[in-house]
Amino acid sequence: MLPFLLVLTLAWGALAFGGVYPWGYVPLCVAAVSIGVSALRRRTTAEWRPDLALAWTLVTIGLAMALTLVPLPRDLIVTLSPNTDQLLRKLELGYAARLGAGDGVRIWHTLSIVPSSTLLGLGLFVPLAVLLVGVARGLRARDVRTIAPGVVGIGLLLALIALLFRTGANGRIYGLWMPVGGPVDLVHGGGPFINKNHFAGWLLMAVPCGIGYFAALVARDLPRAGQSWRERLLWFSSREANQAVLVGASLLFMGLSLVMSLSRSGIACFVVAIGITSWAVVRRMAGQRSSRAGRPDRGRTKRVLLGGYLAFLLVLSFGWAGFDTLAARFAGISGADAADRWSAWSDTVRIIKDFPLVGTGVGTFGDVMLFYQSTNPLDRVAQSHNDYLQVLAEGGLALAIPAVVFLAVFVRAVRRRFREDTTDPTTYWIRVGAVTGLIAIALQEMVEFSLQCPANAVLCVVLMGIAAGRLPHRKTLRKERGSGPS
Repeated sequence: MLPFLLVLTLAWGALAFGGVYPWGYVPLCVAAVSIGVSALRRRTTAEWRPDLALAWTLVTIGLAMALTLVPLPRDLIVTLSPNTDQLLRKLELGYAARLGAGDGVRIWHTLSIVPSSTLLGLGLFVPLAVLLVGVARGLRARDVRTIAPGVVGIGLLLALIALLFRTGANGRIYGLWMPVGGPVDLVHGGGPFINKNHFAGWLLMAVPCGIGYFAALVARDLPRAGQSWRERLLWFSSREANQAVLVGASLLFMGLSLVMSLSRSGIACFVVAIGITSWAVVRRMAGQRSSRAGRPDRGRTKRVLLGGYLAFLLVLSFGWAGFDTLAARFAGISGADAADRWSAWSDTVRIIKDFPLVGTGVGTFGDVMLFYQSTNPLDRVAQSHNDYLQVLAEGGLALAIPAVVFLAVFVRAVRRRFREDTTDPTTYWIRVGAVTGLIAIALQEMVEFSLQCPANAVLCVVLMGIAAGRLPHRKTLRKERGSGPS
């Protein structure tokens, strides 16, 4: 039941315009908490418990966000963050009025310049943290075999929607919905997502996960196919082969839709993801030999098949979108778009220098930029287009340090899982796909803010749970339950 609920939650977030509106992200958060708690209550193993280091780093991040919501006397605010006091004088008329009323008036405020925005950010973070710990603890090997094809199915649906409504239907999503703030581009390419870069970010995580599942099918089922042409043709008529072909065809549509979104960051990271997967194929399948005398190297057969498919996926996606179109799109990097991003990054660095310790409060970047934006005064910059810089600006060192520790603990957990997971090719390849998707979205976050989209954040958390989770098998569970109470 848990994997089906996860797939439904992912589908809701993706199809509900990325969950960017309250009616989209509120049910998403409720589902995340419910699934996370249910997963934590699962009886998994007698000896293993949730990675306490991972859980505690998440708690530390949440506390760093919550502390900026605690009202403090003005004297303490000036001591901790002098520029917060200066900014509040300009931003809040009530704060400035109380300050001018005289020395006898006690002034209290939070370190967050906009407490309501930080409270919303904390309200979104807590469900994701619960979901991550729950998924990492409660997922089993059989669960990921349902989640991975579910992600592929959702991705195929999104790709078809994006290709069908590529003209934007006069700027309306699904041809019906007019986004708040005005119509989308006439050539949108973002499917049900309002921001095409967010759509590309979702696919950047989903496509590698699907490729991992496809590689798992090939690694598991290809040895059943004989070496004669007759045996191979008979294998292609089997259920296992049909499943692999269906997944492979779905990935072609997903890759094509990602490239046709014309998201430069998405396309570049897509190429990197294909390269990482190709390296993993060569490394994993190198040296695999048949156990029977006279049989050819099956590892080589798998490498050729998977490598050829990945090359075909890349060439088809780029060829269908048009090499000239893509070249013209990337030629714009040195133009106004690059200047706008560089300006946003420079302004963000200024904020980081002025609020180094505790930042301005999670979710307050757009408000702070009212006073720091140095170019395009008629076009408000609400995001930094680099989430790493934005975390530093909004949370300061108080948030950035726990975040870095969390990433280190997470990487350590993933490495441990790869060392343990050496026998089951299905689990291994799906985990490889999840890690590749995480690397791809991490690279995109250097120039975008895709993980600020709730649907993308939920998918990222699920992939993190797959990457760091133990994913025990049924036989392992029975042995461990028999060894002691769970």
